[in-house]
Order: sequence, then structure tokens, then C-alpha cells
Amino acid sequence: MVAYCHKDHFASLLVGVYVPNYDDLQFCNTLHAKLARYRDVPQIWGGNSNWILSPMVNSSRGPSWQPLAIALALAAVAEAGGIIDVWRYCSLQGREYTYYPTFHDIYMSIDYWHISLSLLSRVLDVTLCIVHTHSPVLLVLELDGPHSNSFSWHFPQNSSMDIVFREELAKTIDEYFKSNLGSLKTFATIWEAFKAYICWLTISKHAGLRHSLRDHLAWLEAERVHRETVEQNLLRDSTIR
Repeated sequence: MVAYCHKDHFASLLVGVYVPNYDDLQFCNTLHAKLARYRDVPQIWGGNSNWILSPMVNSSRGPSWQPLAIALALAAVAEAGGIIDVWRYCSLQGREYTYYPTFHDIYMSIDYWHISLSLLSRVLDVTLCIVHTHSPVLLVLELDGPHSNSFSWHFPQNSSMDIVFREELAKTIDEYFKSNLGSLKTFATIWEAFKAYICWLTISKHAGLRHSLRDHLAWLEAERVHRETVEQNLLRDSTIR
């Protein structure tokens, strides 16, 4: 599974892999083709990678055993994408496996996290968790991107439908340029200041409209409550009589 995520100005590609424990090079080809579409997006791989690259890790086959072709192909896909085994990178002297199922009598390096090298500076913690015979890797990343106070402002479409506002705006624009075009300022400065001025003017206008609407709705609500109170009092008086 490959999911593109975007949160708080930070984009990443989440890759959930369950690699076959037999040679299936088509799996790696498909994975490589999907990841190539997001070449410039930082990647986070998780899942069961069945990643056995060292013969010494596998106790059931002896030192003469050679890695599966799919393991080498998967390593090539990771290298092409700038992907690293983050726990191995941070624990050079640690063991090479995280799982020992007694039924199969084999050491396996599964449930590792692999990330783009560009994310290494965001790693807060990477440790092994002991769960019975399983030792999955716990990875903590700081993914919040830089927050910006800037915003993209667009002229409200409903304002262009307001004839009175359009007339006021046209008059304001004429007065602005008449007052500033004869100054010593460059036209670029006048234009940039004009955009900020129009933005402020429009926002102020709409803020005034919102406040007026809010006050009007509050008045209507007060009238409704008053009317219901009067009706209830009349009903109570008639019942008493």
C-alpha cells in the first residue's frame, strides 16, 4: 500500500509493504514503479519486509546460505530511492534481526522502519520493543513542518455582485491613484501598497457586514424569546381563569 499524505506543510509517502519470503521479483518491479512517481517526496516504509541480507542471521541454513534474490532486489529499490534502515543507521553495533519464531527456527529482520535519508534529522527516537519473540522497531518522527503566518487572500465573489460596494470601490480606487501617482514613489511600490489597501478595505467591509448580520440575528432571537414569553404568560393567565 502506498499513501501520499500532506499535513501541516509537510508531505510524505507512507509505504506499507509485506514482502514475500520467496523470490518474486515482479513485486519489487511493481513497488519501484509506484515509488518512482513520487521521487521527490520523503518516504516512510513500514510492515513486514522479510529483509534477510546476511547469511549469518539465518540459523536454519548455515553460513553457506545466500540471500534471496528478492532481498537483493528490495535493497536495490531502497538504494535507488535514498531509503535507509533507520534503526541500523542509528545502532551500528546492534543485532541484525528483530524476530525469532521458534516454529521456523530462523532469525528474521522484519518490522523495521525504513525512511528517506532526508528524514533522518527528524528522528526523535528509534528503539526495539520486546513482544514475546518479536522485537518490532519503535520509531518516533517529528513531522510538523514550519508554520507560516501568511495566507492566500482572494477577492470575495459575492462582493462583485454588490452594486453599492462596486461603486464605493471604484471611487476609492480613483482617489487612491490620484493621491499617489504624482508622488516620488515608484509605480511598483504604489501597486503593491494598493493591493494591500484593497485587501484591508474589503476585509473591513465584510467584517462590518458580518457584525451587522450578527447584531440583526441577535435582535431577531431576542424578539422571538420575548414573543414566546408573552404568549406563555397569556396562556397561563387564561388557564388560571
